[in-house]
Amino acid sequence: ENRDFEEYTLKFEVSSAYLNDKDFEFYITDGEKLYRTPAGRNIKITRPGVYELKFSPSHNYGNTYSYTLTLTGEEPEPEVIRIGTSEEFEAFLQNCSDSDYSLNKEFVLTADIDLKDKEISPAPVFSGIFDGCFHSIKGIKIILKSDTGGLFNCILAKGEILRLTVNADIDGKNYSEVGLAGINKGRISDTNVYGTIKGGTYTGALAGRN
Repeated sequence: ENRDFEEYTLKFEVSSAYLNDKDFEFYITDGEKLYRTPAGRNIKITRPGVYELKFSPSHNYGNTYSYTLTLTGEEPEPEVIRIGTSEEFEAFLQNCSDSDYSLNKEFVLTADIDLKDKEISPAPVFSGIFDGCFHSIKGIKIILKSDTGGLFNCILAKGEILRLTVNADIDGKNYSEVGLAGINKGRISDTNVYGTIKGGTYTGALAGRN
């Protein structure tokens, strides 16, 4: 489309898991100037979905707005993956070595799982939803080999763990961030952790560091 002004377009998604009862606020910058609403407030998104942002440092889109923000689609439904055996749970942990694997996926625990004190490797990165459905995972044994870790080394902003009971032996030695999640940037709710968790400065049951 031919225009007589410079325009930039960005398409992005805001999930309900990310909003988590709070608004998503941001501003635009061209590296020199900050662009907000005409009232000088941050741009605010309150509804999940797919958005298209058009911005121009030199064009007025109306009422002194330097941008337009349009909801172009609803939030996509997450893919549901059911986990009911220790083999399926171990495969899930291994697959999370790919940082994009858990994105837009909901993992649902369909039964109690006993790993029988078998040593396992943590999920390196998690950004999906793990719903324990009030089931338990016991017999977890993890010996960490990095500064940050737990059953989940890092839960990203879109990640959520809920309705889960965990019984684990996590040996974090003197590493700094140790817990069910070494670092939690997402949400953990209705979750209980039992067992032994050893670590250094930032050690907790649910998370080493929030």
